[in-house]
Amino acid sequence: MRKANPVPLFFLVILTVNLALPQTAGVLNAGCGCADLLNELDAKIRENHSAYHIEIKGKRDKEYSENLSRLRLLAEKTPVQDCVKLLKQFLNYYKDGHLYIGQSPDLTENEKNVLKLKAEVIKRSEAELRSYFDKQARKLDPIEGIWFVKDGSRFAIFEDEGSKERDFVAVPLSGENANWDAGHVKAEFRKLSDGSYDVVYFDGNHFPLYPGAYKWGQQGGAAIRRGLILHIPPFSWGKEYPARKNLFNFIDPNDPRRPTIRIVDDSTILISIPSHVPEYASDLNEFVDTNQEAFANSDTLIIDLRGNEGGSSWITNVLMPYIETSSVNSPKYWVNDEEVVLSSPRNIRYFKGVESQGWLPKDLIKRLEEHPGELVPFNDPPKDAAVPPDVPDVMGMAKPRNVAVLIDDSIVSAGEAFIIRLMKSKKVTLFGENTAGVIDYRSTSGVSLASCPHLGIYLGYPMFAASKRLPAGGVNATGVEPDVRIDEEEKDPVRFIIDYFKSESAKKPER
Repeated sequence: MRKANPVPLFFLVILTVNLALPQTAGVLNAGCGCADLLNELDAKIRENHSAYHIEIKGKRDKEYSENLSRLRLLAEKTPVQDCVKLLKQFLNYYKDGHLYIGQSPDLTENEKNVLKLKAEVIKRSEAELRSYFDKQARKLDPIEGIWFVKDGSRFAIFEDEGSKERDFVAVPLSGENANWDAGHVKAEFRKLSDGSYDVVYFDGNHFPLYPGAYKWGQQGGAAIRRGLILHIPPFSWGKEYPARKNLFNFIDPNDPRRPTIRIVDDSTILISIPSHVPEYASDLNEFVDTNQEAFANSDTLIIDLRGNEGGSSWITNVLMPYIETSSVNSPKYWVNDEEVVLSSPRNIRYFKGVESQGWLPKDLIKRLEEHPGELVPFNDPPKDAAVPPDVPDVMGMAKPRNVAVLIDDSIVSAGEAFIIRLMKSKKVTLFGENTAGVIDYRSTSGVSLASCPHLGIYLGYPMFAASKRLPAGGVNATGVEPDVRIDEEEKDPVRFIIDYFKSESAKKPER
Protein backbone atom coordinates (compact mmCIF):
# COMPACT_ATOMS: atom_id res chain seq x y z
CA MET A 1 0.00 0.00 0.00
CA ARG A 2 1.27 3.49 -0.77
CA LYS A 3 2.21 5.47 2.26
CA ALA A 4 0.50 8.32 4.04
CA ASN A 5 0.13 12.04 3.33
CA PRO A 6 -2.50 12.69 0.65
CA VAL A 7 -3.14 15.05 -2.22
CA PRO A 8 -6.15 16.20 -4.18
CA LEU A 9 -8.68 14.64 -6.36
CA PHE A 10 -9.74 14.47 -9.88
CA PHE A 11 -13.00 14.99 -11.70
CA LEU A 12 -16.58 15.66 -10.82
CA VAL A 13 -18.56 16.62 -7.92
CA ILE A 14 -20.12 15.65 -4.75
CA LEU A 15 -18.88 13.59 -1.86
CA THR A 16 -15.83 13.50 0.32
CA VAL A 17 -13.42 10.60 0.01
CA ASN A 18 -12.78 8.50 3.10
CA LEU A 19 -9.99 6.30 1.79
CA ALA A 20 -6.54 6.80 3.19
CA LEU A 21 -4.56 8.85 0.70
CA PRO A 22 -1.23 7.91 -0.89
CA GLN A 23 1.92 9.90 -0.41
CA THR A 24 2.28 12.78 -2.86
CA ALA A 25 3.08 15.62 -0.50
CA GLY A 26 6.76 15.25 -1.21
CA VAL A 27 6.12 15.26 -4.96
CA LEU A 28 4.03 18.41 -5.29
CA ASN A 29 5.21 21.34 -3.21
CA ALA A 30 2.52 23.84 -4.12
CA GLY A 31 3.71 26.80 -2.03
CA CYS A 32 0.16 27.97 -1.31
CA GLY A 33 -2.58 27.28 1.21
CA CYS A 34 -5.93 25.53 1.24
CA ALA A 35 -7.63 28.70 2.49
CA ASP A 36 -6.40 30.49 -0.65
CA LEU A 37 -7.99 27.85 -2.84
CA LEU A 38 -11.28 27.92 -0.94
CA ASN A 39 -11.55 31.71 -1.10
CA GLU A 40 -10.81 31.72 -4.82
CA LEU A 41 -13.35 28.97 -5.45
CA ASP A 42 -16.02 30.92 -3.57
CA ALA A 43 -15.25 34.07 -5.55
CA LYS A 44 -15.39 32.28 -8.91
CA ILE A 45 -18.73 30.67 -8.09
CA ARG A 46 -20.30 33.95 -6.95
CA GLU A 47 -19.08 35.70 -10.07
CA ASN A 48 -19.91 33.06 -12.70
CA HIS A 49 -22.47 30.50 -11.52
CA SER A 50 -26.14 31.29 -12.12
CA ALA A 51 -27.36 28.96 -9.32
CA TYR A 52 -25.76 31.22 -6.70
CA HIS A 53 -27.80 34.16 -8.00
CA ILE A 54 -31.03 32.19 -8.48
CA GLU A 55 -31.18 30.02 -5.36
CA ILE A 56 -28.86 31.56 -2.75
CA LYS A 57 -28.18 35.30 -3.08
CA GLY A 58 -30.79 37.24 -1.10
CA LYS A 59 -32.49 34.01 -0.01
CA ARG A 60 -30.02 31.85 1.90
CA ASP A 61 -27.15 34.28 2.52
CA LYS A 62 -26.79 33.51 6.23
CA GLU A 63 -26.79 29.74 5.75
CA TYR A 64 -24.31 30.02 2.89
CA SER A 65 -21.97 32.28 4.89
CA GLU A 66 -22.08 30.03 7.95
CA ASN A 67 -21.16 27.01 5.85
CA LEU A 68 -18.33 28.93 4.20
CA SER A 69 -17.03 30.19 7.55
CA ARG A 70 -16.99 26.66 8.97
CA LEU A 71 -15.00 25.42 6.00
CA ARG A 72 -12.58 28.36 6.18
CA LEU A 73 -11.67 27.34 9.72
CA LEU A 74 -11.02 23.82 8.49
CA ALA A 75 -9.05 25.11 5.50
CA GLU A 76 -6.64 26.95 7.78
CA LYS A 77 -5.70 23.59 9.30
CA THR A 78 -5.84 21.53 6.09
CA PRO A 79 -2.61 20.77 4.21
CA VAL A 80 -2.89 21.85 0.61
CA GLN A 81 -2.37 18.21 -0.42
CA ASP A 82 -5.73 17.39 1.21
CA CYS A 83 -7.56 20.51 0.05
CA VAL A 84 -9.52 19.10 -2.88
CA LYS A 85 -11.62 17.04 -0.48
CA LEU A 86 -12.56 20.20 1.38
CA LEU A 87 -13.34 22.06 -1.86
CA LYS A 88 -15.70 19.26 -2.78
CA GLN A 89 -17.47 19.64 0.55
CA PHE A 90 -18.05 23.28 -0.32
CA LEU A 91 -19.59 22.34 -3.69
CA ASN A 92 -21.83 19.75 -2.02
CA TYR A 93 -23.94 22.67 -0.79
CA TYR A 94 -25.32 23.11 -4.33
CA LYS A 95 -26.39 19.47 -4.77
CA ASP A 96 -25.68 19.60 -8.50
CA GLY A 97 -23.65 17.05 -10.44
CA HIS A 98 -22.78 19.67 -13.07
CA LEU A 99 -20.75 21.62 -10.51
CA TYR A 100 -17.44 19.90 -9.85
CA ILE A 101 -13.76 20.13 -9.03
CA GLY A 102 -11.20 18.63 -11.40
CA GLN A 103 -7.46 18.29 -11.35
CA SER A 104 -4.72 17.96 -13.95
CA PRO A 105 -1.40 18.52 -12.16
CA ASP A 106 1.61 19.95 -13.96
CA LEU A 107 4.24 17.33 -13.08
CA THR A 108 7.94 17.58 -13.79
CA GLU A 109 9.76 14.55 -15.14
CA ASN A 110 11.38 14.09 -11.75
CA GLU A 111 7.99 14.12 -10.03
CA LYS A 112 6.69 11.53 -12.48
CA ASN A 113 9.69 9.33 -11.78
CA VAL A 114 9.18 9.64 -8.02
CA LEU A 115 5.52 8.64 -8.35
CA LYS A 116 6.39 5.61 -10.44
CA LEU A 117 9.09 4.62 -7.97
CA LYS A 118 6.62 4.76 -5.07
CA ALA A 119 3.80 3.03 -6.98
CA GLU A 120 2.51 -0.16 -5.38
CA VAL A 121 2.79 -3.45 -7.25
CA ILE A 122 0.64 -6.56 -6.66
CA LYS A 123 1.64 -9.41 -8.96
CA ARG A 124 -1.25 -11.78 -9.70
CA SER A 125 -1.53 -13.68 -12.98
CA GLU A 126 -4.78 -13.68 -14.95
CA ALA A 127 -5.02 -17.46 -14.58
CA GLU A 128 -4.66 -17.15 -10.82
CA LEU A 129 -7.32 -14.44 -10.66
CA ARG A 130 -9.78 -16.34 -12.85
CA SER A 131 -9.38 -19.35 -10.58
CA TYR A 132 -10.14 -17.12 -7.58
CA PHE A 133 -13.24 -15.66 -9.27
CA ASP A 134 -14.51 -19.15 -10.12
CA LYS A 135 -13.95 -20.59 -6.65
CA GLN A 136 -15.52 -17.57 -4.92
CA ALA A 137 -18.34 -17.17 -7.46
CA ARG A 138 -21.15 -17.11 -4.90
CA LYS A 139 -19.31 -14.78 -2.51
CA LEU A 140 -17.90 -12.23 -4.96
CA ASP A 141 -18.77 -8.58 -4.59
CA PRO A 142 -20.30 -7.14 -7.80
CA ILE A 143 -17.14 -5.10 -8.38
CA GLU A 144 -14.88 -8.16 -8.43
CA GLY A 145 -13.90 -9.56 -11.81
CA ILE A 146 -12.19 -8.62 -15.05
CA TRP A 147 -13.11 -5.29 -16.64
CA PHE A 148 -12.26 -3.74 -20.01
CA VAL A 149 -12.16 -0.28 -21.60
CA LYS A 150 -12.37 0.96 -25.18
CA ASP A 151 -8.61 1.24 -25.75
CA GLY A 152 -8.17 -2.48 -25.11
CA SER A 153 -6.89 -2.17 -21.54
CA ARG A 154 -8.15 -4.82 -19.13
CA PHE A 155 -8.16 -4.71 -15.34
CA ALA A 156 -8.79 -7.21 -12.58
CA ILE A 157 -10.54 -6.05 -9.41
CA PHE A 158 -10.31 -8.35 -6.39
CA GLU A 159 -10.64 -8.25 -2.62
CA ASP A 160 -7.66 -7.01 -0.62
CA GLU A 161 -8.17 -8.96 2.59
CA GLY A 162 -4.98 -7.73 4.23
CA SER A 163 -5.77 -4.01 4.05
CA LYS A 164 -7.67 -1.92 6.60
CA GLU A 165 -7.72 1.06 4.23
CA ARG A 166 -9.46 -0.44 1.19
CA ASP A 167 -11.73 -3.36 0.35
CA PHE A 168 -10.78 -3.97 -3.28
CA VAL A 169 -7.89 -3.19 -5.59
CA ALA A 170 -7.58 -3.01 -9.39
CA VAL A 171 -4.47 -4.01 -11.35
CA PRO A 172 -3.94 -3.94 -15.14
CA LEU A 173 -3.87 -7.23 -17.02
CA SER A 174 -3.07 -5.71 -20.41
CA GLY A 175 -2.99 -2.46 -22.35
CA GLU A 176 -1.45 0.08 -19.94
CA ASN A 177 1.34 2.37 -21.19
CA ALA A 178 5.09 1.92 -20.88
CA ASN A 179 5.07 3.83 -17.60
CA TRP A 180 3.29 0.89 -15.97
CA ASP A 181 4.64 -2.49 -14.95
CA ALA A 182 2.65 -5.67 -14.46
CA GLY A 183 0.69 -5.47 -11.21
CA HIS A 184 0.90 -1.71 -10.70
CA VAL A 185 -2.18 -0.67 -8.71
CA LYS A 186 -4.62 1.22 -10.95
CA ALA A 187 -7.38 1.90 -8.42
CA GLU A 188 -8.44 1.29 -4.84
CA PHE A 189 -12.06 0.89 -3.69
CA ARG A 190 -13.92 0.89 -0.41
CA LYS A 191 -17.55 -0.21 -0.46
CA LEU A 192 -20.08 2.13 1.15
CA SER A 193 -23.51 1.58 2.66
CA ASP A 194 -25.42 2.60 -0.49
CA GLY A 195 -23.55 0.07 -2.66
CA SER A 196 -21.26 2.66 -4.27
CA TYR A 197 -17.50 2.83 -3.70
CA ASP A 198 -14.99 5.39 -2.55
CA VAL A 199 -12.23 5.30 -5.14
CA VAL A 200 -8.65 6.41 -5.60
CA TYR A 201 -7.78 6.25 -9.31
CA PHE A 202 -4.16 6.48 -10.47
CA ASP A 203 -3.63 8.27 -13.78
CA GLY A 204 -1.01 7.41 -16.41
CA ASN A 205 1.69 8.98 -14.24
CA HIS A 206 0.55 7.16 -11.08
CA PHE A 207 -0.89 10.41 -9.70
CA PRO A 208 -3.87 9.76 -7.38
CA LEU A 209 -7.20 11.18 -8.54
CA TYR A 210 -10.38 11.15 -6.47
CA PRO A 211 -13.50 10.93 -8.65
CA GLY A 212 -16.79 12.17 -7.32
CA ALA A 213 -20.30 11.15 -8.38
CA TYR A 214 -22.44 12.53 -11.19
CA LYS A 215 -25.51 11.58 -9.23
CA TRP A 216 -26.43 13.68 -6.22
CA GLY A 217 -26.79 11.59 -3.08
CA GLN A 218 -24.47 8.81 -4.23
CA GLN A 219 -21.94 8.38 -1.46
CA GLY A 220 -18.90 7.27 -3.45
CA GLY A 221 -17.21 8.20 -6.69
CA ALA A 222 -17.65 4.80 -8.34
CA ALA A 223 -20.80 2.74 -8.91
CA ILE A 224 -21.95 -0.21 -10.99
CA ARG A 225 -24.72 0.27 -13.54
CA ARG A 226 -26.83 -2.59 -14.91
CA GLY A 227 -24.34 -4.99 -13.31
CA LEU A 228 -22.06 -4.53 -16.32
CA ILE A 229 -20.71 -0.97 -16.34
CA LEU A 230 -18.44 0.48 -13.66
CA HIS A 231 -18.71 4.28 -13.75
CA ILE A 232 -15.66 6.07 -12.34
CA PRO A 233 -16.44 9.54 -13.72
CA PRO A 234 -15.34 10.37 -16.31
CA PHE A 235 -14.30 6.76 -17.02
CA SER A 236 -16.43 3.70 -17.75
CA TRP A 237 -15.29 0.09 -17.51
CA GLY A 238 -17.27 -2.84 -18.90
CA LYS A 239 -17.46 -6.22 -17.17
CA GLU A 240 -15.88 -9.09 -19.05
CA TYR A 241 -15.77 -11.86 -16.44
CA PRO A 242 -17.75 -13.17 -14.64
CA ALA A 243 -20.71 -11.44 -16.30
CA ARG A 244 -24.31 -12.56 -16.64
CA LYS A 245 -25.35 -11.17 -20.00
CA ASN A 246 -28.52 -11.89 -21.89
CA LEU A 247 -30.48 -10.37 -24.74
CA PHE A 248 -31.98 -7.75 -22.43
CA ASN A 249 -28.85 -6.78 -20.54
CA PHE A 250 -26.00 -6.49 -22.98
CA ILE A 251 -23.09 -4.13 -23.59
CA ASP A 252 -20.79 -3.87 -26.57
CA PRO A 253 -17.92 -6.35 -25.97
CA ASN A 254 -15.25 -3.82 -27.00
CA ASP A 255 -16.59 -0.51 -25.67
CA PRO A 256 -18.98 -0.32 -22.67
CA ARG A 257 -20.18 3.14 -23.75
CA ARG A 258 -21.11 2.19 -27.30
CA PRO A 259 -24.83 1.79 -28.11
CA THR A 260 -26.18 -1.62 -29.05
CA ILE A 261 -29.25 -2.75 -30.97
CA ARG A 262 -31.16 -6.03 -30.78
CA ILE A 263 -34.12 -7.29 -32.79
CA VAL A 264 -36.06 -8.98 -29.99
CA ASP A 265 -38.79 -10.41 -32.22
CA ASP A 266 -40.82 -9.49 -35.29
CA SER A 267 -42.53 -6.65 -33.46
CA THR A 268 -39.92 -5.37 -30.97
CA ILE A 269 -36.58 -3.54 -31.27
CA LEU A 270 -34.33 -2.94 -28.27
CA ILE A 271 -31.73 -0.20 -28.48
CA SER A 272 -29.44 0.50 -25.53
CA ILE A 273 -27.77 3.92 -25.15
CA PRO A 274 -25.41 4.04 -22.14
CA SER A 275 -23.80 7.31 -23.25
CA HIS A 276 -24.65 10.51 -25.15
CA VAL A 277 -20.98 11.26 -25.87
CA PRO A 278 -20.87 12.68 -29.45
CA GLU A 279 -18.48 10.07 -30.81
CA TYR A 280 -21.35 7.55 -30.75
CA ALA A 281 -23.66 9.52 -33.05
CA SER A 282 -22.29 7.70 -36.10
CA ASP A 283 -23.05 4.32 -34.49
CA LEU A 284 -26.67 5.31 -33.85
CA ASN A 285 -27.01 6.69 -37.38
CA GLU A 286 -25.66 3.42 -38.78
CA PHE A 287 -28.03 1.33 -36.65
CA VAL A 288 -31.07 3.22 -37.88
CA ASP A 289 -29.90 3.25 -41.50
CA THR A 290 -29.20 -0.49 -41.48
CA ASN A 291 -32.47 -1.37 -39.73
CA GLN A 292 -34.91 1.07 -41.36
CA GLU A 293 -37.31 -1.68 -42.38
CA ALA A 294 -37.31 -3.23 -38.91
CA PHE A 295 -37.96 0.18 -37.31
CA ALA A 296 -40.78 0.95 -39.73
CA ASN A 297 -42.50 -2.41 -39.17
CA SER A 298 -42.10 -2.83 -35.41
CA ASP A 299 -44.92 -2.33 -32.97
CA THR A 300 -42.61 -1.51 -30.05
CA LEU A 301 -39.31 0.33 -29.77
CA ILE A 302 -37.62 -0.04 -26.37
CA ILE A 303 -34.91 2.51 -25.59
CA ASP A 304 -32.81 1.37 -22.66
CA LEU A 305 -31.17 4.45 -21.12
CA ARG A 306 -30.17 2.89 -17.80
CA GLY A 307 -26.83 4.26 -16.63
CA ASN A 308 -26.68 6.94 -19.34
CA GLU A 309 -23.80 9.23 -18.38
CA GLY A 310 -24.84 12.24 -20.49
CA GLY A 311 -22.91 14.03 -23.21
CA SER A 312 -24.77 15.86 -26.01
CA SER A 313 -28.49 15.27 -26.46
CA TRP A 314 -28.41 15.82 -30.25
CA ILE A 315 -26.73 12.48 -30.91
CA THR A 316 -30.10 10.71 -30.64
CA ASN A 317 -31.79 12.99 -33.23
CA VAL A 318 -31.74 10.11 -35.72
CA LEU A 319 -34.36 8.27 -33.62
CA MET A 320 -36.85 11.12 -33.48
CA PRO A 321 -38.76 10.41 -36.74
CA TYR A 322 -39.81 7.07 -35.22
CA ILE A 323 -40.87 8.70 -31.94
CA GLU A 324 -42.42 12.13 -32.60
CA THR A 325 -46.16 12.57 -33.03
CA SER A 326 -48.13 15.38 -34.66
CA SER A 327 -50.01 16.14 -31.43
CA VAL A 328 -47.88 16.44 -28.31
CA ASN A 329 -48.19 16.13 -24.54
CA SER A 330 -48.06 19.23 -22.38
CA PRO A 331 -44.64 19.88 -20.78
CA LYS A 332 -44.12 18.74 -17.20
CA TYR A 333 -40.95 20.64 -16.30
CA TRP A 334 -39.89 24.32 -16.68
CA VAL A 335 -43.43 25.22 -17.80
CA ASN A 336 -43.49 28.74 -19.33
CA ASP A 337 -39.94 29.27 -18.10
CA GLU A 338 -37.13 30.96 -19.99
CA GLU A 339 -33.53 29.70 -20.14
CA VAL A 340 -31.11 32.24 -18.66
CA VAL A 341 -27.36 32.85 -18.43
CA LEU A 342 -25.34 34.98 -16.03
CA SER A 343 -23.40 37.98 -17.29
CA SER A 344 -19.83 37.95 -16.05
CA PRO A 345 -16.54 38.86 -17.76
CA ARG A 346 -15.55 35.20 -17.85
CA ASN A 347 -18.90 34.04 -19.27
CA ILE A 348 -18.84 36.79 -21.90
CA ARG A 349 -15.39 35.61 -23.00
CA TYR A 350 -16.74 32.07 -23.26
CA PHE A 351 -19.63 33.05 -25.50
CA LYS A 352 -17.41 35.23 -27.67
CA GLY A 353 -15.12 32.24 -28.06
CA VAL A 354 -17.92 30.04 -29.45
CA GLU A 355 -19.69 32.76 -31.46
CA SER A 356 -18.18 31.55 -34.74
CA GLN A 357 -19.87 28.15 -34.29
CA GLY A 358 -23.16 29.77 -35.27
CA TRP A 359 -25.49 28.50 -32.55
CA LEU A 360 -25.66 31.61 -30.34
CA PRO A 361 -28.71 33.88 -30.51
CA LYS A 362 -27.83 37.04 -32.47
CA ASP A 363 -28.07 39.52 -29.57
CA LEU A 364 -26.94 37.35 -26.63
CA ILE A 365 -23.49 38.88 -26.23
CA LYS A 366 -24.94 42.38 -26.49
CA ARG A 367 -27.43 41.56 -23.71
CA LEU A 368 -24.65 40.17 -21.52
CA GLU A 369 -22.46 43.24 -22.00
CA GLU A 370 -25.33 45.62 -21.24
CA HIS A 371 -26.34 43.85 -18.01
CA PRO A 372 -23.19 42.98 -16.01
CA GLY A 373 -23.81 40.77 -13.00
CA GLU A 374 -27.39 40.01 -14.07
CA LEU A 375 -29.26 36.99 -15.35
CA VAL A 376 -30.32 37.54 -18.95
CA PRO A 377 -32.48 35.45 -21.32
CA PHE A 378 -30.46 33.17 -23.54
CA ASN A 379 -32.81 33.42 -26.52
CA ASP A 380 -33.59 36.61 -28.43
CA PRO A 381 -37.19 37.82 -28.01
CA PRO A 382 -39.55 37.33 -30.98
CA LYS A 383 -39.54 40.33 -33.34
CA ASP A 384 -43.32 40.58 -33.04
CA ALA A 385 -44.60 39.10 -29.82
CA ALA A 386 -48.19 39.26 -31.11
CA VAL A 387 -47.43 36.83 -33.92
CA PRO A 388 -46.44 33.34 -32.74
CA PRO A 389 -43.65 31.69 -34.68
CA ASP A 390 -44.75 29.47 -37.53
CA VAL A 391 -43.89 26.00 -36.24
CA PRO A 392 -45.20 23.19 -38.46
CA ASP A 393 -46.66 20.06 -36.89
CA VAL A 394 -44.15 17.25 -36.56
CA MET A 395 -45.33 14.12 -38.33
CA GLY A 396 -43.30 11.10 -37.36
CA MET A 397 -43.52 7.55 -38.63
CA ALA A 398 -46.70 5.58 -37.97
CA LYS A 399 -44.60 2.76 -36.54
CA PRO A 400 -43.45 1.78 -34.06
CA ARG A 401 -46.79 2.31 -32.30
CA ASN A 402 -45.28 2.16 -28.80
CA VAL A 403 -42.02 3.67 -27.59
CA ALA A 404 -40.87 2.51 -24.17
CA VAL A 405 -38.02 4.30 -22.41
CA LEU A 406 -36.35 2.30 -19.64
CA ILE A 407 -34.89 4.68 -17.05
CA ASP A 408 -33.05 4.42 -13.73
CA ASP A 409 -31.61 6.62 -11.01
CA SER A 410 -28.19 6.99 -12.64
CA ILE A 411 -29.27 8.79 -15.84
CA VAL A 412 -27.94 12.36 -15.89
CA SER A 413 -27.58 15.47 -18.02
CA ALA A 414 -28.07 14.89 -21.77
CA GLY A 415 -29.74 11.56 -21.00
CA GLU A 416 -32.37 13.44 -18.99
CA ALA A 417 -32.70 16.14 -21.66
CA PHE A 418 -33.42 13.38 -24.20
CA ILE A 419 -36.10 11.89 -21.94
CA ILE A 420 -37.79 15.26 -21.45
CA ARG A 421 -37.83 15.72 -25.21
CA LEU A 422 -39.36 12.27 -25.68
CA MET A 423 -42.10 13.01 -23.15
CA LYS A 424 -43.76 15.28 -25.72
CA SER A 425 -44.64 12.28 -27.88
CA LYS A 426 -48.00 10.52 -27.49
CA LYS A 427 -46.21 7.23 -28.24
CA VAL A 428 -43.83 7.37 -25.30
CA THR A 429 -44.17 5.63 -21.93
CA LEU A 430 -41.41 5.87 -19.31
CA PHE A 431 -40.66 2.71 -17.31
CA GLY A 432 -38.41 2.15 -14.30
CA GLU A 433 -37.43 4.60 -11.56
CA ASN A 434 -36.69 8.31 -11.20
CA THR A 435 -33.60 9.63 -12.98
CA ALA A 436 -30.71 11.24 -11.07
CA GLY A 437 -31.72 14.90 -11.50
CA VAL A 438 -28.72 16.67 -13.07
CA ILE A 439 -30.26 18.90 -15.75
CA ASP A 440 -31.72 22.17 -14.36
CA TYR A 441 -28.26 23.72 -14.75
CA ARG A 442 -26.30 22.42 -17.74
CA SER A 443 -23.53 22.76 -20.36
CA THR A 444 -20.40 22.97 -18.23
CA SER A 445 -17.36 25.15 -18.72
CA GLY A 446 -14.10 25.06 -16.79
CA VAL A 447 -12.02 27.75 -15.11
CA SER A 448 -8.64 27.20 -13.40
CA LEU A 449 -7.92 28.12 -9.80
CA ALA A 450 -4.82 30.29 -9.99
CA SER A 451 -3.90 30.05 -6.30
CA CYS A 452 -1.95 26.79 -6.71
CA PRO A 453 -1.18 26.51 -10.44
CA HIS A 454 1.14 23.52 -10.00
CA LEU A 455 -1.75 21.45 -8.62
CA GLY A 456 -3.84 22.05 -11.75
CA ILE A 457 -7.14 22.38 -9.86
CA TYR A 458 -10.11 23.74 -11.80
CA LEU A 459 -13.80 24.43 -11.33
CA GLY A 460 -16.37 23.06 -13.74
CA TYR A 461 -19.70 24.89 -13.61
CA PRO A 462 -22.88 24.96 -15.75
CA MET A 463 -23.42 27.91 -18.10
CA PHE A 464 -27.21 27.69 -18.50
CA ALA A 465 -30.11 27.70 -16.06
CA ALA A 466 -33.48 26.38 -17.22
CA SER A 467 -35.40 28.98 -15.23
CA LYS A 468 -35.12 31.94 -12.87
CA ARG A 469 -37.59 30.16 -10.55
CA LEU A 470 -35.45 27.15 -9.76
CA PRO A 471 -35.74 24.87 -7.94
CA ALA A 472 -39.48 25.41 -8.53
CA GLY A 473 -40.67 23.63 -11.65
CA GLY A 474 -37.34 21.91 -12.14
CA VAL A 475 -36.01 18.37 -12.39
CA ASN A 476 -33.03 18.22 -10.03
CA ALA A 477 -35.05 17.86 -6.82
CA THR A 478 -36.74 14.61 -7.89
CA GLY A 479 -35.34 13.49 -11.24
CA VAL A 480 -37.66 12.64 -14.12
CA GLU A 481 -40.43 10.37 -12.88
CA PRO A 482 -41.51 7.22 -14.76
CA ASP A 483 -45.07 6.61 -15.94
CA VAL A 484 -44.87 2.96 -14.92
CA ARG A 485 -42.64 1.91 -12.03
CA ILE A 486 -40.62 -1.28 -12.26
CA ASP A 487 -39.33 -2.74 -9.01
CA GLU A 488 -35.57 -3.08 -8.61
CA GLU A 489 -36.12 -6.81 -8.03
CA GLU A 490 -37.49 -7.26 -11.55
CA LYS A 491 -34.97 -9.53 -13.29
CA ASP A 492 -36.13 -8.82 -16.84
CA PRO A 493 -37.50 -5.29 -17.22
CA VAL A 494 -37.60 -5.58 -20.99
CA ARG A 495 -39.92 -8.59 -20.83
CA PHE A 496 -42.00 -6.62 -18.30
CA ILE A 497 -42.39 -3.84 -20.89
CA ILE A 498 -43.34 -6.23 -23.70
CA ASP A 499 -45.98 -7.88 -21.50
CA TYR A 500 -47.26 -4.47 -20.40
CA PHE A 501 -47.99 -3.37 -23.96
CA LYS A 502 -49.63 -6.71 -24.76
CA SER A 503 -51.87 -6.25 -21.75
CA GLU A 504 -52.70 -2.65 -22.67
CA SER A 505 -53.48 -3.70 -26.24
CA ALA A 506 -55.85 -6.40 -25.01
CA LYS A 507 -57.80 -3.80 -22.99
CA LYS A 508 -58.53 -1.68 -26.06
CA PRO A 509 -61.88 -2.44 -27.76
CA GLU A 510 -61.74 -3.77 -31.29
CA ARG A 511 -62.72 -1.32 -34.04
